[in-house]
Amino acid sequence: MDILNLLQLTVLSISENAHDILIQVETNTPTYSLPSCGCVTKLYKHSNREQLCTDSPIHGKRVGLLIKRQRYKCRRNWRRAIIGPFPP
Repeated sequence: MDILNLLQLTVLSISENAHDILIQVETNTPTYSLPSCGCVTKLYKHSNREQLCTDSPIHGKRVGLLIKRQRYKCRRNWRRAIIGPFPP
């Protein structure tokens, strides 16, 4: 069962303690083009970035979404890097 019910996110793990619930997710959205050059086919995965977002409390506990987002670089313009889109 998907606790978030969001098609753009895949739940990796859920950890809980006395005060917090942490849900680790990753995006599964398609790759977009680089805004600077419009390149799509020359992109390669560079690294991952994690972003923490807070959500509404559940059962009186703080909820955090730790979102793993993919970074991409362009083979043609290797100085430019983009982070995959944030899910709506």
